[in-house]
Amino acid sequence: MDTSQVCYLKRLVASNDIYLEHHRLFGHIVAPGAMHVAILITVFKDFYNDQLFSLKDIIFLQPLRFEDDEEREIKVDIHVSADAMARYTLSSRRVFQQDVVVDAEQDWMTHLEGYALPLGASDLDVDRVTPLTAALFEQSRQFDAQAFYQDFKNRGYDLGKEYRWLQQGTFDRHLCTCSLANPLAVNASGEYLLSPGLIDSCFQMMGVSLTADTAIMETGDIYIPFHIENITVHQCELPQGGLISQARVTQGDERSSEVYGAIRLQNNHAELILDIQGFSAKKVEGFMPELSRPGFSRLLYQPVWKRGELVAQGDAQTQPNYWLIFGDDGGVASELVSLLRKVGAGCLLIRREEAAEYALSADATRPSLIASLLACAPAAGKRVGVAYLWGVDRPAVMGTQEQAAKHLLEPLLTIVRECAEYEHAEAIRKVVVVTRAAQTLDGQRAATSLLPASLWCAARVAANELTSLSTLSVDLDPVATQADIAVLAQCMSASTGKEEYVIREGSIYVPSLVAKSLGGAVEGAVVHQDSTYLITGGHGDLGMLTAQALIEHGAKHILLMGRKPPTSLQLTRLASMKEQGVNIVTCCCDVGDRQDLERGLAPALALLPPLKGVVHAAGVSDDAFVLNETWKHFWQVAQSKMAGAWNLHEVTRPHELDFFILYSSIASILGPAGQAAYASANAYMDALAQYRRTLGAPALTVNWGGWSETGMMAKVSQRNIGRMQNAGIELLQPESGFALMKRMFSSADDQWIVVSLNEKKLKANVKRADFPLMFKRMAFLTDPLMVEGVGGDALPSSERRAEPLELNEAGIRTYLTGLLESTLLEKIEASQHHKSLVSLGLDSMMALEIKTCIKNDAGVDIPILKLLEGASIDSLCTLISSQAVPNGNAGDAHQTLNATRRVRIEL
Repeated sequence: MDTSQVCYLKRLVASNDIYLEHHRLFGHIVAPGAMHVAILITVFKDFYNDQLFSLKDIIFLQPLRFEDDEEREIKVDIHVSADAMARYTLSSRRVFQQDVVVDAEQDWMTHLEGYALPLGASDLDVDRVTPLTAALFEQSRQFDAQAFYQDFKNRGYDLGKEYRWLQQGTFDRHLCTCSLANPLAVNASGEYLLSPGLIDSCFQMMGVSLTADTAIMETGDIYIPFHIENITVHQCELPQGGLISQARVTQGDERSSEVYGAIRLQNNHAELILDIQGFSAKKVEGFMPELSRPGFSRLLYQPVWKRGELVAQGDAQTQPNYWLIFGDDGGVASELVSLLRKVGAGCLLIRREEAAEYALSADATRPSLIASLLACAPAAGKRVGVAYLWGVDRPAVMGTQEQAAKHLLEPLLTIVRECAEYEHAEAIRKVVVVTRAAQTLDGQRAATSLLPASLWCAARVAANELTSLSTLSVDLDPVATQADIAVLAQCMSASTGKEEYVIREGSIYVPSLVAKSLGGAVEGAVVHQDSTYLITGGHGDLGMLTAQALIEHGAKHILLMGRKPPTSLQLTRLASMKEQGVNIVTCCCDVGDRQDLERGLAPALALLPPLKGVVHAAGVSDDAFVLNETWKHFWQVAQSKMAGAWNLHEVTRPHELDFFILYSSIASILGPAGQAAYASANAYMDALAQYRRTLGAPALTVNWGGWSETGMMAKVSQRNIGRMQNAGIELLQPESGFALMKRMFSSADDQWIVVSLNEKKLKANVKRADFPLMFKRMAFLTDPLMVEGVGGDALPSSERRAEPLELNEAGIRTYLTGLLESTLLEKIEASQHHKSLVSLGLDSMMALEIKTCIKNDAGVDIPILKLLEGASIDSLCTLISSQAVPNGNAGDAHQTLNATRRVRIEL
């Protein structure tokens, strides 16, 4: 049997499975996370031929719900890498009647993923196991099983006897020790080595301590597991005697939205059965399984960082052998230089103060910084890598937020632009951006990590613009170890395509999106008639919709803020709201200007009830390629979101808010070309929401995808909307977006990503060089689950033309005409070949597509500025003919040119 890729299948019928039928949440059958774990234990016990093993980095992606008579097929896919790491996913799909046609590929829904490792005796520290028998009565409070399960039932859990193993014990707010016994005396189903009821009862013990003050817990407050770092299975044979388990809460209390801890299960002889470390559970108030709300299916996502591994691809001779390293002052760059030199790479380390003498600003009278530095290279023919580590330093304390942002971000924008414009650009093989604490694995953030999050996103956009370069972004821990820096050096020397890594404690994590449940929102829970709610950008489409959502929840006082007075059309909409008995107050000020915000907000609030909620919906979108980006333009776009969000955070500190919602964009997740400023500003807000949650303040960032006929998408041409949809990103219908909007005010989450994805179209585009990394590793696209560079063909071969064309003037002209027509989505006549591409409708985003196609298909790298500054089909024919055809062989030369159609993602 080929054990590198194995699939286990089983079927579950809700009406015939007591572990399903007797586990209900609010009346709905929902397979518990413990059942998933029981399946995995049974599968890997067989997979490893009874050898000891551990399950690691288990991520619970979405609940598995059954109708009362439903039958579903369960699949566990296992992919084993060279180092014996077995990555797995657990998926399900509904089993229909034989006469129902089902898409076999698209119907699978992934519920869980992680990886497993075999263990040897030396891997187990069993000699240090502390017997739990004596601890049964050490805590301050006696455990009452009957009262505990009644409390569970009151809050929405309806558990049958199969899930009631807990017997006697003691507990306090942080520790629970309890005896367990099979309530049925026998295993209800011999198909599981360890009963789902036993495992679930161990999980329940995390909730015992949280019920120390049951008055705080509300009906509908349910904790469900969302991540487990490690489960070590020591044995699967249960003794005839009793069992003892201990759960320790390491972080969180009954008021927390998330709790963390560890669980051990022993027999009466102090022999370990299960050792669970890094158990995480999340509170979802008023929990309702996602599948019971079909209107929200496949709209709501959350970002995750998955454990990964570095896979070296391609020829090592294509990797950089000379590095320009813009180094930090904290020692990371110095250690990195030492490691790179040990493997034979040359390095030039440039400190910030040393670069001041070069042209880091846009000054045409001084030489390019990159050109000046490469002039110092010891020899021609070097394969150059450029690494930007100035973002590793702690952000400088500057006079204003703009100055701090400029200090960190402008040098990167300049370096990226100069790499693209360098006259020997083919010598530059890779651009690397290194940050510190720009990303978080546990949701905790410091204020100093907000601007690095913007820098990370700017690098994401740059990667999507530098299509001819390999790019790499790496985030280090606030206290980076030598092991972390060593992994960084390996990544710089081995990565291909475009990649993003987070390095923590010597391990690599890679980004992805997972579907998210709507369970954390309860309609109308925190909107009150005697409170005021502030909406910035309140005169815009989304601001008006937000006001209407608040009104439908019962709000009577709404303060709408905008930079300009409302138009006549907007006044008409406001009048209709006032007719509903709502006090609508408008205020004109710039939320991005702290003084202007205070001047406008204070007098307005003085006449209104207490401020209890804020929605920051203000924003400016104005695309600019990094090649054309200036700091003035960058800040004009970013100010309302970056400075505006921070100003609102500061100004509203004295107010006891129920919610603080930031309207972000999917742009910060995908990093679309041409949106460095807009995407970076939204990434700042995403980080700010996490920072506020770290402080204990309410915050939710909503990364909206494009709305149909609403918001900024209303100004986008149908041609560009068509491109976006062809890429697999659909427009969000107003009724669906509005329904979600109404649920966000009481969300316990810190981030929602709201986007409508077409999985079939995404699959068709997955091999594109510019395919978004966050989509690349979504469960339905990963096979196998391995960290790989995103290089390769820009499109699947089925979408490429393969007819050989002679590289003569006629062949090139035909190729260019087809390329322009597929990009512009318009017919181009021969009489238009002399016209500039811009006059035909080309913009900077399309220019990137054209540049990439010509580079890939003809091997000619045409600067984007040339395409935007008067180039025509006629002039491009001449240019490509002179560069693509080898001298002296024009009559014989043949090359396959492909008028491929690239689809731009515009958000």
